[in-house]
Amino acid sequence: KAGIYSEDLKRPCRLYTSSSNYDHENVHLWRDNLRHPCHPLEDCIKIWPQKPTRYREIVATYSIEAKKLGLRILELLSEGLGLGSGFFGDKLSESLEMYMDFKSSRMGNGLVWSLCIMHLWLT
Repeated sequence: KAGIYSEDLKRPCRLYTSSSNYDHENVHLWRDNLRHPCHPLEDCIKIWPQKPTRYREIVATYSIEAKKLGLRILELLSEGLGLGSGFFGDKLSESLEMYMDFKSSRMGNGLVWSLCIMHLWLT
């Protein structure tokens, strides 16, 4: 974690916790965030973590396939809406963003994590 933790908002690949104004908030929203850009792949792969050794290879394959799936879903949605299969092409589908919201709760003797929300955005 330490290698990718940063409070620098301009750093494209980074792990950060809660908000930058945590000490001055009346109500705290605890969260861990990982900003991990994937496209364009040839630019983004250079800033990804290098460990474990196959990380970049596996995440690159995943991001390519996730983008293909997202584009296919958009194509089907646009056809279903009568807009034509290429309606969401070009600028509307240049990048892929995935947002995962992990909620934690204390149960018994351990910390249980559950995946609550996963959004696939093509912006």
